[in-house]
Amino acid sequence: MGGITGWVSFGQDLTIRHDVLAAMTATLLPRGRDAGGLWTSEHAALGNRRHAVQDPANGAQPMFAGHATITYDGEVYNFQELRADLSARGHRFTTRTDTEVVLRGYLEWGLGVAERLNGMFAFALWDARAQRLVLVRDRLGVKPLHYYPIGGGVLVGSEPKAIFAHPSTCREVDADGMREMVFHTPGRTVYKGLYEVRPGTILTIDRTGTREHHFWRLETAPHLDDPEETAAEIRRLRQDTVARQLVADVPVGWLTKRSGDLLELFQAVPERVALPVEGADDLFEGALPTCDLPDEVLAALDLDTYLADSHATAIGEIARLPGESDEDWERRKTAYLHLTRTLPAVLDRIDRVSAAAGLEVRLPFTDHRLVEYLYNARIPSLTWSCRTGSRSG
Repeated sequence: MGGITGWVSFGQDLTIRHDVLAAMTATLLPRGRDAGGLWTSEHAALGNRRHAVQDPANGAQPMFAGHATITYDGEVYNFQELRADLSARGHRFTTRTDTEVVLRGYLEWGLGVAERLNGMFAFALWDARAQRLVLVRDRLGVKPLHYYPIGGGVLVGSEPKAIFAHPSTCREVDADGMREMVFHTPGRTVYKGLYEVRPGTILTIDRTGTREHHFWRLETAPHLDDPEETAAEIRRLRQDTVARQLVADVPVGWLTKRSGDLLELFQAVPERVALPVEGADDLFEGALPTCDLPDEVLAALDLDTYLADSHATAIGEIARLPGESDEDWERRKTAYLHLTRTLPAVLDRIDRVSAAAGLEVRLPFTDHRLVEYLYNARIPSLTWSCRTGSRSG
């Protein structure tokens, strides 16, 4: 866990705007009380608040190597394998952090580093050679990452309050923002001019503009495993995911009970990192915030039209398998809407509350391999007939 900030301006010298970056970064103190750092160059500035769980004595951020500087929040669970690969390619590490693995991974693979990462992560990286800012967010959107375009550049922050600490911003909620309180659209926020990097997405920002690249999407695929094979694969993925997420240089605890108040639950954990013992449904029941608006406001927002359009857009993103029954198609649509529209709002609240409690919460159920497998395995009638013992579809 940590907090990141950034500011890119191609029209001014940011080395003399250290105070603004410091103010932005200071708003994220609860996300990282162990250390803080600022880095400025002519056209780019990065800030970081660190909650140290890997190599606490080292790993100060922002971190730089070669032509790249990074500010990073999250955990990459396969960093040890990637580190070994990079070491074999000639990279020499000075810390035991996953941050340095991501940084050197960019130097080796460029934007291709994102698809190699397994974990929850959000980072901003300044490439001095290409004179571009790279923003990357994990596949399910466990870690938040916001940006706010301004004249000649962009502002970046883990949370909106970091961006709104900049004097060029305006905290305004318009009609579209109020609609977002009711139904979340990937990439949008409740504030006018403020956006989220969409889950599974890379943004690059340079003098010519902003480009978006998706390194992961939730895809439809045939499920060909029988029930026994399915159960075994789910078990294998869960065991591997939990084993990876237990790796830390600080004590790891367990969230073993439900509570009506998430902050109370998180504050009760004495360790710095925690995993849930039970499934997400038990632990985070009721975690999705609700929004009650006056009737006259609801009427003005024309929510029926908005929800119909938003629903149609979401459904249009899903591929239907040939021969998929109407029942299975409905289940697939429900699963997709939950994973891409409802879950991000839940994850955002979990992130905010855990940050306020000074606790890094790791969520095994958000491992993208498990999500991909279960998303398609939950459509049973197309791919397996228990009566005949044969595959169908």
